[in-house]
Amino acid sequence: MTTPPTLDNNSPAFPAMGDMTYKGITGRDWFAGQALAGIMSNAELSGKIQMLAVMRNPSEREFIASICYSLADAMIAYRNSTSTNP
Repeated sequence: MTTPPTLDNNSPAFPAMGDMTYKGITGRDWFAGQALAGIMSNAELSGKIQMLAVMRNPSEREFIASICYSLADAMIAYRNSTSTNP
């Protein structure tokens, strides 16, 4: 099995082979979007996050976005720390 390429915050989520210059959404944005979809699809979890936002006093949307990007960063770090795809 080959080692996956290392990702960074600007790596494309869906890289293309060849001379294509369009890179589209980044891997970090893709992971954050997937985390957001998961959080928002679970009413209990999204409710708890909304309560945390109120307690910490940031805007609810910014707090949820920060959680999603934190999860995305953790996924990228984990992926980069493994020698093969998990």
